[in-house]
Amino acid sequence: MERQAHNSHDPLRVDVDLGALRRNHERIVERLPAGTKPIYSVKANAYGHGVLHVVGELERLGVDAVATASIGDAIRLRKAGVECQILLFGGHMPAAAPALSARGMTVTVANVETARVVAGAAARMSPVFVKVDCGLGRLGLPLEQAEDVITGTLLPAGVAIEGLYTHLPFGDEGGERWARAGLERFESLVERLRDRGVEFPIVQALSSPGVSAGLPLVGNAVCTGRLLYGLLPAVGDAGSWGLERVLRGVSTRVVHVNTHTAVARIGAGGRHLVRAGDTTVVIPFGRSGGNLMDVGCGPELVHRGQRASVISISLEHATLNLGPASAAVGDEVTILGGDDGAAVTLAELARWSHLEPLDALVALDRGGAI
Repeated sequence: MERQAHNSHDPLRVDVDLGALRRNHERIVERLPAGTKPIYSVKANAYGHGVLHVVGELERLGVDAVATASIGDAIRLRKAGVECQILLFGGHMPAAAPALSARGMTVTVANVETARVVAGAAARMSPVFVKVDCGLGRLGLPLEQAEDVITGTLLPAGVAIEGLYTHLPFGDEGGERWARAGLERFESLVERLRDRGVEFPIVQALSSPGVSAGLPLVGNAVCTGRLLYGLLPAVGDAGSWGLERVLRGVSTRVVHVNTHTAVARIGAGGRHLVRAGDTTVVIPFGRSGGNLMDVGCGPELVHRGQRASVISISLEHATLNLGPASAAVGDEVTILGGDDGAAVTLAELARWSHLEPLDALVALDRGGAI
């Protein structure tokens, strides 16, 4: 499926394969224990893939829950008629919890302050999730406080708790050992609560790395993001599952052509040398649109099947030197992807941008491109 960003006059194009998304979903589910609930992460505009398109397809597949930290994306989904459960990971101001619940979002209680607000508005709140920090040190009730907050603040106030979860991402063997220790602490909490007669419909601890690495399934749900989009974690055996990249490519078109008749120095301060016969082209892909490439790293994009050097980047444009090759306004330039040996890989884009691959991918969404 090809989508054009912004409007019909915007030359930036994104190729998202919803068939690959469907097949990835099927391959993930078939590797989970029967009855395990997939809650797909669609944070950051579905990892830059387009949250409306992704969640629309997930609903057609029968997926009944997604999760995001973006209130704006959650509102967009509801306005678009999406009916599945939208779990907010947290990070919002505590006082906003009742209003977010009223707008059809499942609120996460991730700190004592939110717990107090939710307890005070229990009669107006839909069921909530509780997040516990088991080592990440980001969002979540501290493990040593979680039991008391659940049994001493939320339940006595009549708050309906639908789910309990944690997040333990990792990317190497040392991280896996850390995650396993966190899982043990989380499971101990679940067992202590169960001994007190407190159980929840949904308990979730594993995300993409944990599922790929085959960590113990604590609970009855998983929350995967990368796997759904075919972005393989650095750990585990997901590379053998047949997962496919959902984002097939990002491209734009040439908006200006310069054919140079003599040696010249161009660009800000004259820092780039061009020779007689060289052609330079301008594309509408600058810093504001997520082009974070460092020209000192030698980035190259693809024009007419050949790689071309990016020689300058401004707020809204980038300039490429094609050498002696010809060009015309309207020519396609591949930013990411491609079907031949000149294809631009996500690893290259990340290296040129001094980012991790996932960060480089999401950066492309900065200007609303995706």
